[in-house]
Formats: sequence, structure tokens, C-alpha cells
Amino acid sequence: MVTWVWVVWEDDLAQVWVGVDGGRQTHHAAAVDVAGRVLWSMPVVNDQQAIAEMLARVSADDEVLWAVDLIGCETGLLRAMLAAAGHRTVYVPGRTVKTMAEGFAGEAKTDARDAVVIANTARMRRDFLPVTPRQS
Repeated sequence: MVTWVWVVWEDDLAQVWVGVDGGRQTHHAAAVDVAGRVLWSMPVVNDQQAIAEMLARVSADDEVLWAVDLIGCETGLLRAMLAAAGHRTVYVPGRTVKTMAEGFAGEAKTDARDAVVIANTARMRRDFLPVTPRQS
């Protein structure tokens, strides 16, 4: 398992994308590079300590683009921690994930596979809405 990630920016486009398949108790995150190769993939318990450990894998200075498939309460803590760390995050709707999954190798639906699909979908498309905290 890779314990470091490097990022190269060219024309304001991230060179590493992290997809997160959200869940109530556990998320699954996967990072891909510009060619779609998986850099790392890991389950993440939905608590502050586990999310902080995942975020420690990348630096806010790396400017990785994160993509989540849920924007409800299931990913609230994750999204808040991403925003607090200064990471850019986009929303990839579940319907899009399901459609895009048909174009990737593998038959079984797993959280790990979905996280890779989310990351690759964000890598290939630039039309997803940014996830930003609500302004009070």
C-alpha cells in the first residue's frame, strides 16, 4: 500500500483524484493518478480519528481533488473535515457512478470498486458541482 501521494498541477487540473464511496458506518476511499491507476485504496470508519488518518495520507498543499457520492448526513463529518483542511471536493451523484461503473472492468459491486469508479469519474469529467460548507 502506498503511504504517500504526490500531485502535479497543470492548467489548474489536479493530477490525483480521491473517490469516496460514502456509507453510514464506513466509507471506502481510493486515489487514482492521471492515467487512472490506483495509488491507494482503503476502508475508513466514519469517525474523526479514522478520517484524520486518511487525510494525513495527503497534504492540503497537494491540492488533491476529492469526490464523494453522497452529500447527506452520512458524509457530513468527512465533508467538514475536508473543508477544514482546505481540500477541494465535488459531488458525483450515485446515478452517475452506476452508469460509469458499466465502463470499468469488474462485475461485482463493491465499495472499493465504487470508490475507484468515483475517483476516475471525477478525473474524466469536469462538470461536477463543488461541495462547499453552508454559510451561516
